[in-house]
Amino acid sequence: MIRFFVLGLFVSCLLTSPPAVAADEGEKLVIGFPEGWVLVLRDQTEELLRTEFMPKGQTAETWAEKFTVQVFNGLGDEPMPFLERALADHQKQCLETRAEPPQATTVNGYDSAVLLVACARERGTNKGTLTLIQAIGGEDSFYVLQRAWRGAPYPVDKMPIPRELFSQ
Repeated sequence: MIRFFVLGLFVSCLLTSPPAVAADEGEKLVIGFPEGWVLVLRDQTEELLRTEFMPKGQTAETWAEKFTVQVFNGLGDEPMPFLERALADHQKQCLETRAEPPQATTVNGYDSAVLLVACARERGTNKGTLTLIQAIGGEDSFYVLQRAWRGAPYPVDKMPIPRELFSQ
């Protein structure tokens, strides 16, 4: 049986509200990445800002590790229902999945939830993935942070990556 250890969210992340004197700036999401990670995608509309980061040298086709940040402006979603829908989407994309229920938490007083999904084999790619997702309900926006690892298919009851990667 996989035992999921979530010791934080794999990167240091902090959602802060600015001081009252800077009210026009709104809240900020601050994220630190492991050394060597680079921005590979930035897509922005009025409703959504999506960015993806990967270790230098990886591409959209060859990635083994990926970090995605989505900022939904003005979306009043709740973290737990959002992650339940995310799990359902992962289950459709995978031939065999394993996940424990999302865990409710808080980030600097904001409602948050974390979900870890093991996908032993993706439909179409024949690769295994492990995805850690954190959803944060902010005052101004809704934030989704996703760290994913991809490699060879694996038994769904085995952890496909070393546990110490969760702290990076």
